[in-house]
Amino acid sequence: MPISLRLEKELEERVNRTAHLLRISKTEVIKKSLQKFLSELNMEGKTSFYDFYMKLEGEVPGSGHGLLSVDHRKEVLQKIRGRS
Repeated sequence: MPISLRLEKELEERVNRTAHLLRISKTEVIKKSLQKFLSELNMEGKTSFYDFYMKLEGEVPGSGHGLLSVDHRKEVLQKIRGRS
């Protein structure tokens, strides 16, 4: 399936450099990168957005105590004042 991407200049240069060093096509670099990314998510067998979210939820940093949605203003002020 043909696909078109718009890459930032730096990322495009990294893809080009990697393809050149490994002596493979840019397409192959992008395919391998996507395969690695998707296998790290390990979405096989997951059937819902909830399953996907629960996989990622543990990897997203938060306040550490779960009150950020309630006390976000207080949290931000404490961070600014250096009392995290």
